[in-house]
Amino acid sequence: MPRSIETVTTALNRWVIAEGSRNAELAGMATTLSALVLRGRRFYTAHIGDSRIYRLQQGFLQQMTVDHLGTSGTQQCPFPRHWP
Repeated sequence: MPRSIETVTTALNRWVIAEGSRNAELAGMATTLSALVLRGRRFYTAHIGDSRIYRLQQGFLQQMTVDHLGTSGTQQCPFPRHWP
């Protein structure tokens, strides 16, 4: 499964770059992706950019991914760690 996720995300990244090079209005465009694949009792994540994946367990949110931020610094979790 991890190899399949890598194949898909690499293809998507190449497409975004190609579209940006073909159309001047789209030059420098970027996107984010956060995906969760469930297979039985296992899960896999695919994460690119500054969107996040969280797990809600026993009333608490756990941030499962880390932002890809470049030079802009770190960001804080926008939600309280305890979910009502």
